[in-house]
Amino acid sequence: MKRLTAIALLVGCGGENVVFAELDAQERTDYMTDTVLPEMQAEFEAFDARFANMSCNTCHQDTTFAIPNPDLPGLDLTNPPTGAGADFMADTVVPRMQELLGDDTLDCLSCHPSL
Repeated sequence: MKRLTAIALLVGCGGENVVFAELDAQERTDYMTDTVLPEMQAEFEAFDARFANMSCNTCHQDTTFAIPNPDLPGLDLTNPPTGAGADFMADTVVPRMQELLGDDTLDCLSCHPSL
């Protein structure tokens, strides 16, 4: 219970200092649903209004929550994508997910399959 209380306090502060890998399955689900999804939906929607109805399945495969998600576009980092979408992912999504999940090793291939 103390751990959940500590997580709740950290989540209330925007999620910093949470180490996602240290959470149990229920804590991960709660954190993703209550913190990560709303924060990232706001970022994605600000970038492109078509993300207004973003859900868990936008990033995760079906109900397996597979990551990397084989349903996301594959990336060849020897020929990286360019343009506004790629800039948004590199400048906003990756750094914010690193902060939210407490993992500075996250990169494009943490979510997207490699080609």
